[in-house]
Amino acid sequence: MAAFDQRILALRGSREQTDAVVKAFAAYARKVPVEGGQYTMDHTAVVYLMDAEGRLIGTLDMHEPRETR
Repeated sequence: MAAFDQRILALRGSREQTDAVVKAFAAYARKVPVEGGQYTMDHTAVVYLMDAEGRLIGTLDMHEPRETR
């Protein structure tokens, strides 16, 4: 996460916890093997906008007009 803005919160958990969050947000994530036994992740690329109480208030994705961001 060092490559991202410090305001971005990275969530971590067990596989079961991660799967539950992916499902709760109707997101997508898939491990993609690459050479040398390594892997990358194919995943939903959206910013979830949450209010101070943790409620979802909207999303932003890369297809939105620049003025929206």
